[in-house]
Amino acid sequence: MEVRYMPLPEIIIKEIDMLSEEDRKKVLDKIKEKYMAKDALLLGGNSSWLAL
Repeated sequence: MEVRYMPLPEIIIKEIDMLSEEDRKKVLDKIKEKYMAKDALLLGGNSSWLAL
């Protein structure tokens, strides 16, 4: 029997997808706060952003 492991980013995305809309927003806001440049602009409502 072959055991397959999912890459960590896929596991994280799967777990985020299982959250409620409110919890998902909290997690994504925290990720933006921690990892996005402070001078980045969010374009539209998606994760596309432009660093100035």
